[in-house]
Amino acid sequence: MNAQKTSRISSTYKQVNKIPLRPVAMSLLVIFVFGLIGLSFVRFKNQQHRLGEETRKIERRLLELRSENASMQVQIRRMTSYDALKRRVKEGMGDLVAIPETAIVRFGEDGLFSTQVSVARADRAEGLMR
Repeated sequence: MNAQKTSRISSTYKQVNKIPLRPVAMSLLVIFVFGLIGLSFVRFKNQQHRLGEETRKIERRLLELRSENASMQVQIRRMTSYDALKRRVKEGMGDLVAIPETAIVRFGEDGLFSTQVSVARADRAEGLMR
């Protein structure tokens, strides 16, 4: 009786195992790989669009800064022109003081300070002590 059960069990397993596992496993593996490739493609496309938007924002900001820089340079040129400085002095906005002759340092031909410098230093030292 046991012999009949074993033969029946072995024949049952042979009948159940009719689906070949190797092709099923290979097809599942191929489907999985193509799925990963598809997901990676979508991820990289999204990343590409996001980085493109960031690049456009940075380029817009760079253009804004360049135009602001150009307008500031024009304003600096306008405010530091000779006529503008002259007008500011007349209005009393800028206190421009003439440099006294004793405050100017001159080098002689031999590379030594002239005698005016020592006089100018003495004058400044007296002015600081007061």
